[in-house]
Amino acid sequence: MIKKYSLVFLILIVLFLIWFYKRPIFIGLDNFKNLNQSLVELRLENQGLRLEIAELKNKLNVQSQPYLTAGVYSRYPFNDNQSLIIDVGSQAGVQVDWPVLAAENHLLGKIIKVKADT
Repeated sequence: MIKKYSLVFLILIVLFLIWFYKRPIFIGLDNFKNLNQSLVELRLENQGLRLEIAELKNKLNVQSQPYLTAGVYSRYPFNDNQSLIIDVGSQAGVQVDWPVLAAENHLLGKIIKVKADT
């Protein structure tokens, strides 16, 4: 008699689990799996972008590039506020269109005109 009740109880549990599995509560798990997959894809993309940034920084290694230091003078009150004068020129090897950095990774402008020492 106990075996019959336990068998009926077991069958009811199985039927309940089958019915519960079809309920919308498990739809949330599918959404969670999709969100998790999106998160994994974003992490992989982020790692790839970080590698590209590192490669570009290595290509633009400012510390390994030759550079000159120069004093900077402004002509602002007497001229436009768009240009500066530096105290090195063609004698030091300066050329037109060279970049001018204010500090590492901070572009100030470019050389537009070169004289012997300005």
